[in-house]
Amino acid sequence: MYLSEWREVDVVSDEFYAGWQWEKDGITFGVAVFVNNGDLDFLVDCSTSKAFPFYIKSEKRFMGAYRFSLAIKDFVSDEDLSVDFALDFWGSEMP
Repeated sequence: MYLSEWREVDVVSDEFYAGWQWEKDGITFGVAVFVNNGDLDFLVDCSTSKAFPFYIKSEKRFMGAYRFSLAIKDFVSDEDLSVDFALDFWGSEMP
């Protein structure tokens, strides 16, 4: 299976995560990386839906902050935001 075989649904992001959501054959999934609305934002590449988002550089001072999130479910519609919300790193546990 290749990511290029999946249809891009949307960019998923807020001030603390950035990523993409895809769909194929009734399944949808999203992948996001943690950003901190600051220095980490400049270390992330989320520029294409043809690849998972990733950190382009690792800095020792951020080693405890690098995180990835994955959410998968049955596809409902392009307007369904549940995958986007599931990728949120803070959810109900705000720092």
